[in-house]
Amino acid sequence: MSPFLSEEAFDQLRGALRTATGNGASITLITNSLTYGKEDYNRTFTRCLLNDEKLGPVTTCFEYIDRDSWTTFHAKIITVDGQSAYLGTANLTHKGLTENLELGVIFRDDTAKRLSELVNTLRGSRFTHEVMPDASGETFTRR
Repeated sequence: MSPFLSEEAFDQLRGALRTATGNGASITLITNSLTYGKEDYNRTFTRCLLNDEKLGPVTTCFEYIDRDSWTTFHAKIITVDGQSAYLGTANLTHKGLTENLELGVIFRDDTAKRLSELVNTLRGSRFTHEVMPDASGETFTRR
């Protein structure tokens, strides 16, 4: 779950994601600005993820947006099977992963389970919509 993504960050994460999915993991991405907005950063990252021959088939993408107020989220969370979780300030961008001074905490206790439950609750809320690329692969539509 990250509000800002970049192609450079995808390139940095590809190997680790392929290792995880090779070990049976699936990927659920929650972000914003896939079906709306002018900036293409999140769409580019998401296209790279979905077009990757190993990652695309095991990836589901969601967009979080409150359409009444057009507010979104700023949380950066990674959960792994409710057993471990990262909560921090780093966006999944080149700067967030390599240049900025960021702070993050990895939990391997009951907090990880609670963060996983929070993400699942957000994913099931009326503000979160599954998205898929349209037939051209250039834009995204909500399911």
